[in-house]
Amino acid sequence: MREDFERVSPESVGIPSSAIEKFIDALELGDFTEPHGLMIMRYGKICAEGWWYPYTAGKRHVDNSLTKTYAATAIGIAVREGILSLDEKILDIFSDVAPSNPSAYLQELCVHHVLSMSNGMERMPESDMNWIAEYLKTEIIHKPGTQFMYNTVGSNILAAIIQRKAGCQMTEYLTHRLFDKIGIDVANIKCKKLADGTQMGGGGLFTTTEDNLRLMKLYADKGVCNGERILDETFVTAATTVQITTESVAEEHPECFDAIHGYGYQIWINRDDISYRADGALGQYSIVFPEYDMIIAINESGKMNGLPTDGPHETLNHIYNILLPEIVDVALPEDAKCYKKFKRKMQTLCLPVPPYCRNRKSEAHVHSKEFTTKKGAYTLLPEFKYFGDLQNITNGIEKISFYFDNDQCEILVKESGKDRRVTVGMDGTIVRNRYAIEGAEIDEVYINGFWRSDKEFVIQTRWTENCQWQEITFLFQDNQVQIHKYFLSGSFMFNTEEYATAFLNV
Repeated sequence: MREDFERVSPESVGIPSSAIEKFIDALELGDFTEPHGLMIMRYGKICAEGWWYPYTAGKRHVDNSLTKTYAATAIGIAVREGILSLDEKILDIFSDVAPSNPSAYLQELCVHHVLSMSNGMERMPESDMNWIAEYLKTEIIHKPGTQFMYNTVGSNILAAIIQRKAGCQMTEYLTHRLFDKIGIDVANIKCKKLADGTQMGGGGLFTTTEDNLRLMKLYADKGVCNGERILDETFVTAATTVQITTESVAEEHPECFDAIHGYGYQIWINRDDISYRADGALGQYSIVFPEYDMIIAINESGKMNGLPTDGPHETLNHIYNILLPEIVDVALPEDAKCYKKFKRKMQTLCLPVPPYCRNRKSEAHVHSKEFTTKKGAYTLLPEFKYFGDLQNITNGIEKISFYFDNDQCEILVKESGKDRRVTVGMDGTIVRNRYAIEGAEIDEVYINGFWRSDKEFVIQTRWTENCQWQEITFLFQDNQVQIHKYFLSGSFMFNTEEYATAFLNV
Protein backbone atom coordinates (compact mmCIF):
# COMPACT_ATOMS: atom_id res chain seq x y z
CA MET A 1 0.00 0.00 0.00
CA ARG A 2 1.36 3.39 -0.99
CA GLU A 3 2.27 5.63 1.92
CA ASP A 4 2.53 9.31 1.13
CA PHE A 5 5.63 11.12 2.28
CA GLU A 6 5.37 14.07 4.61
CA ARG A 7 5.78 17.43 2.85
CA VAL A 8 7.78 20.08 4.71
CA SER A 9 9.60 23.32 4.04
CA PRO A 10 13.27 23.12 2.98
CA GLU A 11 14.25 25.21 6.00
CA SER A 12 12.76 22.68 8.42
CA VAL A 13 15.29 20.11 7.19
CA GLY A 14 18.26 22.45 6.99
CA ILE A 15 18.13 23.48 3.33
CA PRO A 16 17.66 27.16 2.39
CA SER A 17 14.86 27.62 -0.12
CA SER A 18 17.10 30.13 -1.84
CA ALA A 19 19.71 27.41 -2.51
CA ILE A 20 17.14 25.23 -4.26
CA GLU A 21 15.95 28.24 -6.26
CA LYS A 22 19.53 28.99 -7.33
CA PHE A 23 19.94 25.38 -8.39
CA ILE A 24 16.73 25.52 -10.44
CA ASP A 25 17.79 28.83 -12.01
CA ALA A 26 21.07 27.22 -13.04
CA LEU A 27 19.19 24.37 -14.73
CA GLU A 28 16.83 26.72 -16.53
CA LEU A 29 19.36 29.33 -17.62
CA GLY A 30 22.10 26.97 -18.76
CA ASP A 31 22.26 25.49 -22.24
CA PHE A 32 23.24 22.03 -21.00
CA THR A 33 19.84 20.58 -20.13
CA GLU A 34 16.08 20.88 -20.24
CA PRO A 35 14.66 20.04 -16.78
CA HIS A 36 11.49 17.98 -16.59
CA GLY A 37 11.04 17.03 -12.93
CA LEU A 38 12.75 17.40 -9.54
CA MET A 39 12.18 15.98 -6.06
CA ILE A 40 14.34 16.46 -2.97
CA MET A 41 13.92 14.37 0.17
CA ARG A 42 15.75 14.88 3.44
CA TYR A 43 15.24 12.93 6.66
CA GLY A 44 12.53 10.96 4.85
CA LYS A 45 10.48 14.11 4.11
CA ILE A 46 9.86 15.79 0.76
CA CYS A 47 11.06 19.37 0.97
CA ALA A 48 10.95 20.32 -2.71
CA GLU A 49 9.16 18.98 -5.76
CA GLY A 50 8.20 20.42 -9.11
CA TRP A 51 7.70 19.56 -12.76
CA TRP A 52 8.16 21.74 -15.81
CA TYR A 53 4.85 21.77 -17.70
CA PRO A 54 3.84 19.77 -19.73
CA TYR A 55 5.69 17.25 -17.52
CA THR A 56 3.75 16.45 -14.35
CA ALA A 57 4.10 14.50 -11.11
CA GLY A 58 2.13 11.45 -12.23
CA LYS A 59 3.44 11.32 -15.79
CA ARG A 60 5.77 8.43 -16.48
CA HIS A 61 9.09 9.39 -18.03
CA VAL A 62 11.65 7.28 -19.85
CA ASP A 63 14.32 5.96 -17.46
CA ASN A 64 16.89 5.04 -20.07
CA SER A 65 19.70 3.30 -18.15
CA LEU A 66 18.19 4.04 -14.76
CA THR A 67 16.23 0.89 -15.68
CA LYS A 68 19.40 -1.02 -14.85
CA THR A 69 18.99 -0.32 -11.13
CA TYR A 70 15.48 -1.80 -11.21
CA ALA A 71 16.90 -4.89 -12.94
CA ALA A 72 19.63 -5.18 -10.30
CA THR A 73 16.99 -4.86 -7.58
CA ALA A 74 15.09 -7.77 -9.11
CA ILE A 75 18.29 -9.82 -8.94
CA GLY A 76 18.78 -8.83 -5.30
CA ILE A 77 15.26 -9.94 -4.42
CA ALA A 78 15.77 -13.23 -6.25
CA VAL A 79 18.94 -13.80 -4.25
CA ARG A 80 17.08 -13.13 -1.00
CA GLU A 81 14.33 -15.58 -2.06
CA GLY A 82 16.94 -18.23 -2.71
CA ILE A 83 16.14 -18.83 -6.38
CA LEU A 84 19.45 -17.34 -7.50
CA SER A 85 23.02 -16.94 -6.29
CA LEU A 86 25.44 -14.13 -7.17
CA ASP A 87 28.05 -16.82 -7.79
CA GLU A 88 25.81 -18.77 -10.16
CA LYS A 89 27.40 -19.27 -13.56
CA ILE A 90 25.74 -17.60 -16.55
CA LEU A 91 26.38 -20.73 -18.65
CA ASP A 92 24.36 -22.80 -16.18
CA ILE A 93 21.41 -20.40 -16.40
CA PHE A 94 21.41 -20.31 -20.22
CA SER A 95 22.81 -23.77 -20.96
CA ASP A 96 20.33 -24.31 -23.82
CA VAL A 97 21.86 -21.50 -25.89
CA ALA A 98 25.49 -21.85 -24.74
CA PRO A 99 28.27 -22.26 -27.30
CA SER A 100 29.51 -25.82 -27.76
CA ASN A 101 33.08 -24.96 -26.73
CA PRO A 102 32.89 -22.18 -24.16
CA SER A 103 36.11 -20.37 -23.29
CA ALA A 104 37.63 -20.63 -19.84
CA TYR A 105 36.64 -17.03 -19.10
CA LEU A 106 33.04 -17.65 -20.18
CA GLN A 107 32.92 -20.63 -17.85
CA GLU A 108 33.95 -18.31 -15.00
CA LEU A 109 31.34 -15.64 -15.78
CA CYS A 110 28.77 -15.36 -13.01
CA VAL A 111 25.87 -13.10 -11.99
CA HIS A 112 28.13 -10.89 -9.87
CA HIS A 113 30.24 -10.02 -12.93
CA VAL A 114 27.21 -9.07 -15.00
CA LEU A 115 25.83 -6.94 -12.17
CA SER A 116 29.09 -5.04 -11.83
CA MET A 117 29.78 -4.50 -15.55
CA SER A 118 32.94 -6.59 -15.25
CA ASN A 119 32.20 -9.43 -17.67
CA GLY A 120 35.53 -8.93 -19.45
CA MET A 121 34.19 -8.08 -22.91
CA GLU A 122 35.52 -5.27 -25.05
CA ARG A 123 32.54 -4.86 -27.37
CA MET A 124 28.80 -4.75 -26.93
CA PRO A 125 27.07 -7.90 -28.21
CA GLU A 126 24.45 -7.61 -30.95
CA SER A 127 20.78 -7.42 -29.98
CA ASP A 128 18.87 -9.52 -32.50
CA MET A 129 16.29 -12.26 -32.00
CA ASN A 130 19.02 -14.56 -30.63
CA TRP A 131 20.65 -11.90 -28.49
CA ILE A 132 21.29 -14.15 -25.48
CA ALA A 133 23.23 -16.63 -27.62
CA GLU A 134 25.07 -13.71 -29.20
CA TYR A 135 26.00 -12.44 -25.74
CA LEU A 136 27.44 -15.84 -24.84
CA LYS A 137 29.35 -15.98 -28.14
CA THR A 138 30.97 -12.56 -27.65
CA GLU A 139 34.65 -12.97 -26.86
CA ILE A 140 35.65 -12.31 -23.26
CA ILE A 141 39.07 -10.69 -23.45
CA HIS A 142 39.74 -10.06 -19.75
CA LYS A 143 39.28 -12.33 -16.77
CA PRO A 144 35.76 -11.62 -15.39
CA GLY A 145 35.85 -9.24 -12.46
CA THR A 146 39.03 -7.43 -13.54
CA GLN A 147 37.95 -4.91 -16.22
CA PHE A 148 35.02 -2.50 -16.42
CA MET A 149 33.04 -2.11 -19.63
CA TYR A 150 29.63 -0.46 -19.76
CA ASN A 151 27.41 -3.14 -21.28
CA THR A 152 23.69 -2.57 -21.70
CA VAL A 153 23.19 -6.01 -23.22
CA GLY A 154 24.58 -7.43 -19.99
CA SER A 155 21.89 -5.49 -18.11
CA ASN A 156 19.29 -7.02 -20.43
CA ILE A 157 20.73 -10.40 -19.40
CA LEU A 158 19.72 -9.58 -15.81
CA ALA A 159 16.07 -9.28 -16.89
CA ALA A 160 16.42 -12.52 -18.84
CA ILE A 161 17.82 -14.24 -15.73
CA ILE A 162 14.74 -13.21 -13.77
CA GLN A 163 12.50 -14.54 -16.52
CA ARG A 164 14.36 -17.86 -16.51
CA LYS A 165 14.41 -18.24 -12.73
CA ALA A 166 10.98 -16.87 -11.85
CA GLY A 167 9.06 -17.81 -14.97
CA CYS A 168 7.71 -14.31 -15.53
CA GLN A 169 8.79 -10.94 -16.87
CA MET A 170 10.85 -8.59 -14.69
CA THR A 171 8.03 -6.10 -13.96
CA GLU A 172 5.61 -8.91 -13.10
CA TYR A 173 8.19 -10.37 -10.75
CA LEU A 174 8.69 -6.99 -9.08
CA THR A 175 5.00 -6.11 -8.74
CA HIS A 176 4.26 -7.68 -5.34
CA ARG A 177 7.86 -8.01 -4.21
CA LEU A 178 8.90 -4.38 -4.77
CA PHE A 179 6.44 -2.01 -6.43
CA ASP A 180 3.50 -2.64 -4.10
CA LYS A 181 5.70 -2.54 -1.01
CA ILE A 182 7.56 0.71 -1.70
CA GLY A 183 4.57 2.53 -3.20
CA ILE A 184 5.02 2.36 -6.97
CA ASP A 185 1.86 2.12 -9.08
CA VAL A 186 2.61 -0.77 -11.43
CA ALA A 187 -0.36 0.19 -13.63
CA ASN A 188 1.49 3.39 -14.50
CA ILE A 189 4.68 1.57 -15.55
CA LYS A 190 5.66 0.54 -19.06
CA CYS A 191 8.64 -1.50 -20.18
CA LYS A 192 9.87 -2.07 -23.71
CA LYS A 193 10.79 -5.52 -24.93
CA LEU A 194 13.61 -6.99 -26.95
CA ALA A 195 13.11 -8.87 -30.20
CA ASP A 196 12.48 -12.21 -28.43
CA GLY A 197 9.90 -10.68 -26.07
CA THR A 198 12.18 -10.32 -23.04
CA GLN A 199 11.76 -7.02 -21.21
CA MET A 200 14.70 -4.64 -21.48
CA GLY A 201 16.68 -4.61 -18.26
CA GLY A 202 19.13 -2.09 -19.65
CA GLY A 203 16.90 0.80 -20.65
CA GLY A 204 13.25 -0.01 -21.25
CA LEU A 205 11.34 1.26 -18.22
CA PHE A 206 9.05 4.30 -17.98
CA THR A 207 8.41 5.40 -14.39
CA THR A 208 7.75 8.65 -12.51
CA THR A 209 10.23 10.89 -10.74
CA GLU A 210 8.83 9.79 -7.39
CA ASP A 211 9.02 6.11 -8.37
CA ASN A 212 12.76 6.52 -8.84
CA LEU A 213 13.11 8.35 -5.54
CA ARG A 214 11.22 5.54 -3.78
CA LEU A 215 13.49 2.95 -5.37
CA MET A 216 16.64 4.61 -4.09
CA LYS A 217 15.11 5.27 -0.67
CA LEU A 218 15.04 1.48 -0.33
CA TYR A 219 18.82 1.46 -0.84
CA ALA A 220 19.29 4.43 1.51
CA ASP A 221 17.33 2.47 4.13
CA LYS A 222 19.58 -0.61 3.72
CA GLY A 223 16.92 -2.68 1.97
CA VAL A 224 14.10 -2.17 4.49
CA CYS A 225 10.74 -0.48 3.81
CA ASN A 226 8.10 0.06 6.50
CA GLY A 227 9.83 -2.44 8.74
CA GLU A 228 9.96 -5.19 6.11
CA ARG A 229 13.23 -6.33 4.62
CA ILE A 230 13.11 -6.48 0.83
CA LEU A 231 16.82 -6.67 0.02
CA ASP A 232 19.55 -8.23 2.12
CA GLU A 233 21.79 -5.59 3.65
CA THR A 234 24.84 -7.36 2.26
CA PHE A 235 23.43 -6.96 -1.24
CA VAL A 236 22.66 -3.25 -0.68
CA THR A 237 26.17 -2.66 0.61
CA ALA A 238 27.69 -4.37 -2.41
CA ALA A 239 25.37 -2.56 -4.81
CA THR A 240 26.28 0.88 -3.45
CA THR A 241 30.04 0.48 -3.06
CA VAL A 242 32.82 -0.03 -5.58
CA GLN A 243 32.78 -3.53 -7.07
CA ILE A 244 34.88 -2.58 -10.06
CA THR A 245 37.04 0.50 -10.65
CA THR A 246 36.17 2.68 -13.65
CA GLU A 247 39.28 4.80 -14.16
CA SER A 248 39.55 3.22 -17.61
CA VAL A 249 36.60 5.38 -18.68
CA ALA A 250 38.82 8.46 -18.39
CA GLU A 251 41.23 7.09 -20.98
CA GLU A 252 38.61 7.14 -23.72
CA HIS A 253 36.23 9.74 -22.29
CA PRO A 254 38.19 12.22 -20.12
CA GLU A 255 35.16 14.52 -20.03
CA CYS A 256 33.16 11.92 -18.09
CA PHE A 257 34.30 13.02 -14.65
CA ASP A 258 31.33 11.45 -12.90
CA ALA A 259 31.91 8.03 -14.45
CA ILE A 260 35.40 7.36 -13.08
CA HIS A 261 34.73 6.83 -9.36
CA GLY A 262 33.66 3.21 -9.44
CA TYR A 263 30.64 1.05 -10.07
CA GLY A 264 28.55 -1.15 -7.80
CA TYR A 265 25.62 -3.28 -8.92
CA GLN A 266 24.10 -1.22 -11.77
CA ILE A 267 24.73 1.87 -9.61
CA TRP A 268 27.40 4.54 -10.10
CA ILE A 269 29.54 5.81 -7.23
CA ASN A 270 29.77 9.61 -7.07
CA ARG A 271 32.79 11.90 -6.93
CA ASP A 272 32.74 12.09 -3.11
CA ASP A 273 33.15 8.28 -2.92
CA ILE A 274 30.26 8.11 -0.45
CA SER A 275 27.11 8.98 -2.36
CA TYR A 276 25.78 6.97 -5.29
CA ARG A 277 23.25 7.23 -8.07
CA ALA A 278 20.92 5.35 -10.36
CA ASP A 279 21.68 6.96 -13.70
CA GLY A 280 20.01 7.04 -17.10
CA ALA A 281 21.05 8.77 -20.31
CA LEU A 282 20.25 12.47 -20.66
CA GLY A 283 19.99 12.95 -16.91
CA GLN A 284 17.55 10.49 -15.35
CA TYR A 285 19.03 10.59 -11.86
CA SER A 286 18.08 9.28 -8.44
CA ILE A 287 20.96 10.18 -6.14
CA VAL A 288 21.50 9.11 -2.53
CA PHE A 289 23.66 11.29 -0.26
CA PRO A 290 24.07 9.23 2.93
CA GLU A 291 26.06 11.91 4.79
CA TYR A 292 23.19 14.36 4.28
CA ASP A 293 20.37 11.78 4.69
CA MET A 294 19.10 13.12 1.38
CA ILE A 295 17.84 11.84 -1.97
CA ILE A 296 17.53 13.91 -5.13
CA ALA A 297 15.53 12.54 -8.07
CA ILE A 298 15.66 14.30 -11.42
CA ASN A 299 14.24 13.79 -14.90
CA GLU A 300 15.68 15.93 -17.66
CA SER A 301 16.89 15.96 -21.24
CA GLY A 302 20.51 17.02 -21.17
CA LYS A 303 23.62 16.84 -23.25
CA MET A 304 25.49 13.56 -23.27
CA ASN A 305 29.14 13.67 -22.29
CA GLY A 306 30.74 10.71 -23.99
CA LEU A 307 29.05 7.78 -22.30
CA PRO A 308 25.29 7.40 -22.80
CA THR A 309 24.93 6.87 -19.04
CA ASP A 310 26.91 9.91 -17.94
CA GLY A 311 24.05 12.32 -18.48
CA PRO A 312 24.35 16.07 -18.05
CA HIS A 313 27.56 16.43 -16.07
CA GLU A 314 26.73 20.07 -15.37
CA THR A 315 23.61 19.11 -13.39
CA LEU A 316 25.78 17.13 -10.98
CA ASN A 317 28.25 20.01 -10.85
CA HIS A 318 25.47 22.37 -9.79
CA ILE A 319 24.29 19.97 -7.09
CA TYR A 320 27.80 19.88 -5.64
CA ASN A 321 28.64 23.55 -6.17
CA ILE A 322 25.32 25.29 -5.47
CA LEU A 323 23.12 23.05 -3.36
CA LEU A 324 25.26 20.90 -1.06
CA PRO A 325 27.42 23.75 0.38
CA GLU A 326 24.26 25.45 1.70
CA ILE A 327 22.92 22.43 3.61
CA VAL A 328 23.23 22.34 7.40
CA ASP A 329 22.37 19.75 10.03
CA VAL A 330 19.92 21.90 12.00
CA ALA A 331 16.58 23.44 11.13
CA LEU A 332 16.78 26.97 9.73
CA PRO A 333 14.48 29.85 10.71
CA GLU A 334 11.15 29.64 8.95
CA ASP A 335 9.85 32.52 6.83
CA ALA A 336 6.21 31.97 5.89
CA LYS A 337 6.25 34.61 3.17
CA CYS A 338 9.40 33.23 1.53
CA TYR A 339 8.12 29.67 1.79
CA LYS A 340 4.85 30.64 0.11
CA LYS A 341 6.85 32.24 -2.71
CA PHE A 342 9.02 29.11 -2.98
CA LYS A 343 6.00 26.79 -3.18
CA ARG A 344 4.45 29.01 -5.83
CA LYS A 345 7.63 28.78 -7.89
CA MET A 346 7.73 24.99 -7.62
CA GLN A 347 4.07 24.72 -8.62
CA THR A 348 4.39 26.93 -11.70
CA LEU A 349 7.52 25.58 -13.36
CA CYS A 350 7.14 25.53 -17.13
CA LEU A 351 9.20 24.96 -20.25
CA PRO A 352 9.75 28.02 -22.48
CA VAL A 353 6.67 29.31 -24.30
CA PRO A 354 6.48 27.98 -27.89
CA PRO A 355 6.88 30.35 -30.84
CA TYR A 356 3.84 32.30 -31.99
CA CYS A 357 3.61 33.39 -35.62
CA ARG A 358 0.40 33.25 -37.63
CA ASN A 359 0.13 33.84 -41.37
CA ARG A 360 -3.55 34.14 -42.19
CA LYS A 361 -2.97 34.53 -45.94
CA SER A 362 -0.89 31.33 -46.18
CA GLU A 363 -3.31 29.47 -43.94
CA ALA A 364 -6.24 30.43 -46.17
CA HIS A 365 -4.31 29.23 -49.23
CA VAL A 366 -3.83 25.65 -47.91
CA HIS A 367 -6.90 25.38 -45.64
CA SER A 368 -8.92 22.17 -46.26
CA LYS A 369 -6.96 21.22 -49.40
CA GLU A 370 -6.01 17.57 -49.67
CA PHE A 371 -2.50 16.53 -50.72
CA THR A 372 -1.77 13.02 -51.98
CA THR A 373 1.71 11.57 -51.57
CA LYS A 374 3.48 10.90 -54.85
CA LYS A 375 7.06 10.49 -53.65
CA GLY A 376 8.57 9.08 -50.45
CA ALA A 377 7.17 7.05 -47.57
CA TYR A 378 6.92 9.25 -44.52
CA THR A 379 5.31 8.69 -41.15
CA LEU A 380 4.01 11.86 -39.53
CA LEU A 381 4.82 10.80 -35.97
CA PRO A 382 7.08 7.75 -35.67
CA GLU A 383 7.31 5.41 -32.72
CA PHE A 384 10.46 5.42 -30.61
CA LYS A 385 11.61 1.82 -30.33
CA TYR A 386 14.31 2.67 -27.81
CA PHE A 387 16.67 5.53 -27.04
CA GLY A 388 18.14 7.02 -30.20
CA ASP A 389 16.22 4.72 -32.54
CA LEU A 390 13.25 5.69 -34.70
CA GLN A 391 11.02 3.08 -36.23
CA ASN A 392 8.29 3.92 -38.72
CA ILE A 393 5.52 1.51 -37.83
CA THR A 394 3.18 2.57 -40.64
CA ASN A 395 3.95 2.62 -44.36
CA GLY A 396 3.85 6.39 -44.48
CA ILE A 397 1.44 9.19 -45.28
CA GLU A 398 -0.96 8.57 -48.15
CA LYS A 399 -2.94 11.78 -47.84
CA ILE A 400 -2.66 14.92 -45.70
CA SER A 401 -4.75 18.07 -45.23
CA PHE A 402 -4.70 21.09 -42.91
CA TYR A 403 -7.62 22.88 -41.25
CA PHE A 404 -6.91 26.18 -39.49
CA ASP A 405 -9.24 27.90 -37.04
CA ASN A 406 -8.72 30.77 -34.59
CA ASP A 407 -6.15 29.15 -32.33
CA GLN A 408 -5.51 25.62 -33.60
CA CYS A 409 -4.70 23.61 -36.69
CA GLU A 410 -6.15 20.17 -37.32
CA ILE A 411 -3.90 17.96 -39.44
CA LEU A 412 -5.63 14.98 -41.00
CA VAL A 413 -3.52 12.18 -42.42
CA LYS A 414 -4.20 8.78 -43.88
CA GLU A 415 -1.44 6.27 -43.05
CA SER A 416 -1.60 2.60 -44.03
CA GLY A 417 -5.26 2.99 -44.81
CA LYS A 418 -6.11 4.50 -41.42
CA ASP A 419 -7.30 8.04 -40.81
CA ARG A 420 -5.43 9.89 -38.07
CA ARG A 421 -5.77 13.38 -36.68
CA VAL A 422 -3.57 15.63 -34.58
CA THR A 423 -4.37 19.02 -33.10
CA VAL A 424 -1.70 21.73 -33.19
CA GLY A 425 -1.61 24.76 -30.88
CA MET A 426 -1.26 27.94 -32.95
CA ASP A 427 -1.59 30.60 -30.23
CA GLY A 428 1.73 30.07 -28.45
CA THR A 429 0.49 27.03 -26.54
CA ILE A 430 0.94 23.28 -26.92
CA VAL A 431 -1.93 20.82 -27.36
CA ARG A 432 -2.01 17.33 -25.91
CA ASN A 433 -2.71 14.49 -28.35
CA ARG A 434 -3.04 10.76 -28.09
CA TYR A 435 -1.47 9.36 -31.23
CA ALA A 436 -1.93 5.65 -30.75
CA ILE A 437 -0.20 3.31 -33.18
CA GLU A 438 -0.51 -0.43 -32.74
CA GLY A 439 2.67 -1.75 -31.15
CA ALA A 440 3.79 1.63 -29.83
CA GLU A 441 4.85 1.90 -26.18
CA ILE A 442 4.37 5.68 -25.99
CA ASP A 443 1.54 7.68 -27.50
CA GLU A 444 1.21 11.02 -25.68
CA VAL A 445 2.48 13.92 -27.77
CA TYR A 446 2.17 17.70 -27.32
CA ILE A 447 2.19 19.77 -30.50
CA ASN A 448 2.55 23.45 -31.35
CA GLY A 449 2.87 25.17 -34.71
CA PHE A 450 3.94 28.44 -36.33
CA TRP A 451 4.84 29.91 -39.73
CA ARG A 452 8.56 30.36 -40.34
CA SER A 453 7.92 32.04 -43.67
CA ASP A 454 5.06 32.47 -46.15
CA LYS A 455 5.71 28.96 -47.44
CA GLU A 456 7.00 27.11 -44.37
CA PHE A 457 4.61 25.82 -41.74
CA VAL A 458 6.43 24.22 -38.78
CA ILE A 459 5.09 21.93 -36.09
CA GLN A 460 7.06 20.87 -33.02
CA THR A 461 6.13 17.54 -31.44
CA ARG A 462 7.15 16.61 -27.91
CA TRP A 463 6.71 13.04 -26.68
CA THR A 464 6.44 13.67 -22.94
CA GLU A 465 7.04 10.05 -21.98
CA ASN A 466 10.39 10.27 -23.72
CA CYS A 467 13.31 12.71 -23.90
CA GLN A 468 12.88 13.48 -27.56
CA TRP A 469 11.04 15.99 -29.68
CA GLN A 470 10.80 16.60 -33.39
CA GLU A 471 10.42 19.57 -35.68
CA ILE A 472 8.52 18.96 -38.91
CA THR A 473 8.49 21.54 -41.71
CA PHE A 474 5.79 21.57 -44.38
CA LEU A 475 7.10 23.49 -47.38
CA PHE A 476 4.23 24.63 -49.62
CA GLN A 477 5.06 25.61 -53.21
CA ASP A 478 3.81 24.94 -56.72
CA ASN A 479 0.73 23.03 -55.59
CA GLN A 480 2.78 20.60 -53.57
CA VAL A 481 4.02 20.20 -50.02
CA GLN A 482 7.41 18.77 -49.09
CA ILE A 483 7.71 17.32 -45.60
CA HIS A 484 11.08 17.64 -43.82
CA LYS A 485 11.69 16.32 -40.33
CA TYR A 486 14.29 17.13 -37.67
CA PHE A 487 14.76 14.84 -34.69
CA LEU A 488 16.09 16.17 -31.39
CA SER A 489 17.39 14.11 -28.48
CA GLY A 490 19.06 16.00 -25.68
CA SER A 491 21.39 18.43 -27.41
CA PHE A 492 21.62 16.47 -30.65
CA MET A 493 19.53 17.41 -33.68
CA PHE A 494 19.46 15.25 -36.78
CA ASN A 495 18.13 16.28 -40.18
CA THR A 496 16.41 13.40 -41.92
CA GLU A 497 17.60 13.84 -45.48
CA GLU A 498 14.77 11.92 -47.05
CA TYR A 499 11.47 13.71 -47.40
CA ALA A 500 8.02 13.05 -48.74
CA THR A 501 6.42 15.10 -51.48
CA ALA A 502 2.66 15.36 -51.71
CA PHE A 503 0.79 17.07 -54.55
CA LEU A 504 -2.48 18.91 -54.37
CA ASN A 505 -5.28 16.53 -55.20
CA VAL A 506 -7.36 18.50 -57.71
